Amino acid sequence: VAPETDRLGEVEFLDGLVGLGWYRTEEAVPHRFMDNVLDGVADEDFRNLFPELATRTYTLYTFTRHPPPTQSASSLAAAVPLPGFAIAAAAAA
Repeated sequence: VAPETDRLGEVEFLDGLVGLGWYRTEEAVPHRFMDNVLDGVADEDFRNLFPELATRTYTLYTFTRHPPPTQSASSLAAAVPLPGFAIAAAAAA
C-alpha cells in the first residue's frame, strides 16, 4: 500500500519490477484499511494521530510472477536503476 506521493524512484521501482517479469495490479485501498486498529484508542484520537488517512489517496499494489525468476543478480541490478539496488542484488546472490 502506498500513498500518492510521487516519491523519488517510485515509478522507476514499480516499472522495474514489471520489467523483471512481475505482473502488477493496482486498486484503491479498501475503506477498512483506514479503520482504527489501535486497542483502547478512541476513533477521534486515531484520526488525530493519522490525519493523512483522511486526506490522501492510497493504492494497493499486488505483484505476482509466472514463471519463477531466472535473472542473475547482475541483470537485476541493471534492470532496476535505483541507488543501492545493485549492492542489494549482489549481496543476495
